[in-house]
Amino acid sequence: MNKKLFLSISTVLCLSTIGKAQVTTDSIKKELELEEVVVLAPNMERMNNYILIRPDSKQRKHSNNAYELLMNCYIPGVKIDMQTGIVEAMGASATLYMNGQPCDPRDLVMLRPRDIEKIEYHDIPSGKYLNDRTAINFVVKSYRCGGYVLAKAQQRIGYNQGVYDLSSSLNQGRNTFTVFTGADYSNVNGIKSTSEENFTLDVPYTRSRNQESEYKKKRQDIQSRSQISGKKNYLNTKLSLVNSENPSNKTFGMSEISDTMQEKFSSTTSQSGLSPQFDLSGEYRFTNAKTLNYGAHFYYGRNKYDRRYEEGSFFNHVGEGEDVYSFNAACIYNTMFAKGTLTASVHHYHNIWDSHYTDGTQLSQHLWKGESLAFLAYNRGITKKLYLTSRLGIDWLQYHLDGKNNLSQVTPRLNIQLQYQLQRGSLLYSANYVNSNYGTEVFNGAEIAIDRYMSIKGNPDLKKSNDFMTYIYYMQQFGKCWTLSAVSQYNFNHNYVTNDYYSDGDRIVKTFCNDANTHRFSEIIGLSCRVSGNTSVGGDIRYAH
Repeated sequence: MNKKLFLSISTVLCLSTIGKAQVTTDSIKKELELEEVVVLAPNMERMNNYILIRPDSKQRKHSNNAYELLMNCYIPGVKIDMQTGIVEAMGASATLYMNGQPCDPRDLVMLRPRDIEKIEYHDIPSGKYLNDRTAINFVVKSYRCGGYVLAKAQQRIGYNQGVYDLSSSLNQGRNTFTVFTGADYSNVNGIKSTSEENFTLDVPYTRSRNQESEYKKKRQDIQSRSQISGKKNYLNTKLSLVNSENPSNKTFGMSEISDTMQEKFSSTTSQSGLSPQFDLSGEYRFTNAKTLNYGAHFYYGRNKYDRRYEEGSFFNHVGEGEDVYSFNAACIYNTMFAKGTLTASVHHYHNIWDSHYTDGTQLSQHLWKGESLAFLAYNRGITKKLYLTSRLGIDWLQYHLDGKNNLSQVTPRLNIQLQYQLQRGSLLYSANYVNSNYGTEVFNGAEIAIDRYMSIKGNPDLKKSNDFMTYIYYMQQFGKCWTLSAVSQYNFNHNYVTNDYYSDGDRIVKTFCNDANTHRFSEIIGLSCRVSGNTSVGGDIRYAH
């Protein structure tokens, strides 16, 4: 690997004029049923089913956006990937919210830490978060008047990468209007690697490679958002347009076959996509104890792919044009009683992929996938410290691929949670029975050549699959600054999708099958310490088998 000097230069410019702040509270209002509040740290409180974090001035000062602020809070078991915007908690991706409404990474990158009133980490989700494994909600201040313009620029030298963002927000009464535009790019080269592959064909052989790679990526997006906060109604609408390009992704070098033949090879791929999206989400509060959350999301993507591979006398070229249509909607009703909470929800997800291949294979595909779910959940306290949540639902999953077999699967879904409130922590047991589903990269009928000796092929004849998952989650504070979290999880997957290979004359075909069962055990132990008002440390240990 070549050694290079990396220099990163970042600039943040903010011009603002803000009127009087009015704090926006989240929509669940679970505080009404709390028996007690447990202080975990100077800025953390253990509520009934979530952890409330109030970032201090030091944490805000050393953060440029919501992701960095979340990282500086050192919540045990929470891991943040700053490059991808993925937040992981308890070994799985956490769903992100802003003022109780779903949000995307761009919303959080341009969110100023000073505007975040508090962070809610729902490690034991309930109410409208019950469909999530874990949820993190950023409660943002709303202002009666004023606004700001925020510009961010980051340029790296050596590792040629740049990020440039500009946003503006205007507050007027209960309305907030935000416009965002951004661009980023990456140009990387000099990636060197070696590999060795053993092929079992009619004539077995070994292929060794010394190769070098380089790639270029570009992305531009623009987004406008409107938020209306009434006494009973909260409405958020967002319109966005994203243009992404991978104009060049090259791999080239020498390929040696069984110590007898050396040939040059090169692989070049390119990709481009244009995708508009419209999102609507909101909440209507009948009373403090009765709320209705709703959302609808529309997405269209126009994508183009091109792949060329050359090795000796072998040449292959495959082009693909793809239209993607996506729609999903949800409605969640939450009501509280003196001794419990009832939540009813319906969800629908619909996706259509229309693909056309050229050159290497003459094939057209039209795949649609629909999934409808309905749930009914009830949470109540058995004692002052013991809570039971039972959630029963049904899932209807359908696939339809033109010219191939269809798949229709109706599966019951069941979730049981038993939570015990400790003096300075919480203990939770959860058991879930669900079903899996597949993406178009698996459920298709196309065969595409990867190189001279290997092809990849989808499988539209997959079987129904079901999963069982159970875990024990524990969080506890020790002393005045130490906080420990641990989760032990077991997963059983019936008819789990795995890679499958078979010989087709002088080629190996890589495809998929799901006639196997898997067992997985994992353990995550996280620890954080608030050393002083200026210093916090944290980390975790992970094991999986």
